[in-house]
Amino acid sequence: MSLTIEQLPFGAMPDGTQTSLFRMTNENGAIAEVSSYGATLVGVIIPDKNGNMTRVVKGFPSIEGYLADLEINSYLGATCGRYANRINRGRFTLDGEDYQLACNNGENHLHGGPTGYHCKNWDAKIEDDTIVFSLTSPDGEEGYPGNLKMEVRYGWSITNELSIHYSAVCDKNTPLNLTSHAYFNLAGQGDILEHEMQIFAD
Repeated sequence: MSLTIEQLPFGAMPDGTQTSLFRMTNENGAIAEVSSYGATLVGVIIPDKNGNMTRVVKGFPSIEGYLADLEINSYLGATCGRYANRINRGRFTLDGEDYQLACNNGENHLHGGPTGYHCKNWDAKIEDDTIVFSLTSPDGEEGYPGNLKMEVRYGWSITNELSIHYSAVCDKNTPLNLTSHAYFNLAGQGDILEHEMQIFAD
């Protein structure tokens, strides 16, 4: 098997719910780590140009760091939703109906609100070489319409390629903009001002 997957304890949420860390290690020894808490990308460890294993994604070693981080809301590595980014004054109109969302960024709604998907414990399962997180967001949660069922799939390849695939279905029309809020530093330390990158996008 080209990929080894370990499920490890990651700590308890304030209500006692236990969370998990999933560590995917490819046959070259490179690692990607994800957690059921927030369907979060916790870490990516790959060889640098000299072959030294380097952590290139910022994350905390346990849930305690993420719970403390809620005070400053950096959304470190988390899956953000139902709608990533800001919605002005938390208001929108859809199909002729006005909606008021929970506001958590001054007078605005940010990244799904104060109890967005970043601070939920997602259901998790291993399918072949993929970690699948799933979550159901009920109608009216944070003010959004519709019962929304989501999946986030994390894959990790032999060539150190991380894949994140999102899918969702809702029983009503609803705004949806899921994203990963990961922080990358390809040097593993220092600032990123000298980074050069290419994004394959339309």
